[in-house]
Amino acid sequence: MKYPAPEANPLCKCRQNPSRLFWCRHGHVVECHYPFACLEAGCDHLEKYKLGRVKLIQAKAAARKALVDGSLAPYENDEDGNIIVTEPKSTKARPP
Repeated sequence: MKYPAPEANPLCKCRQNPSRLFWCRHGHVVECHYPFACLEAGCDHLEKYKLGRVKLIQAKAAARKALVDGSLAPYENDEDGNIIVTEPKSTKARPP
């Protein structure tokens, strides 16, 4: 599953610090799913872990289901199937 790049994700903590963003982007992370861990998010970075083929498939399937169920909010699929960050819905009443 491909999440937005760190600089394109408003939730990414690395984008607040240019030095950290550089190492985040050019070190090992090309996608950001903050605040979820790689295992929860089922991101492409999981393939670098030594999970084994079955656990990798299970983790990605669980993450896809969580994404569809809304458990990985504010992340969701757009109409093209890309993972996007949605704006949190405001609970405040709008002024008349």
